[in-house]
Amino acid sequence: ATSPSFRIDSPGTRCTDLELQLMAPAVIEGDVQQANGRPAVGVVVRVRYGTGLRREVVSSGYLEVVTDQRGRYRVAGVVPGEAMVHIVQDERIADAGIPVQAEAGATQQLELTVPATGR
Repeated sequence: ATSPSFRIDSPGTRCTDLELQLMAPAVIEGDVQQANGRPAVGVVVRVRYGTGLRREVVSSGYLEVVTDQRGRYRVAGVVPGEAMVHIVQDERIADAGIPVQAEAGATQQLELTVPATGR
């Protein structure tokens, strides 16, 4: 939700003429493939959202999903604004992430590739 800035001078002060605008959540979806081009099944995709994501500031939250048998994923309920999409392996973020601008009410397609683990 967004609203213009306002100030409450003292307890019990009534605020009038405020307009609160609710934004529909965003959706990020796509396919995840392995380096050999095959679908990546059972891979965790994490979407971090919030402020300061590129400045290493802790984000305000994240959502995770697991890819299906065709390597597809769909993350619904993403807070509109700046977001980073990551692949998680062994309970750790496995890549640098892909920055996206999640738009209210929009669905964004994003194709991902699982990074090599070096094992």
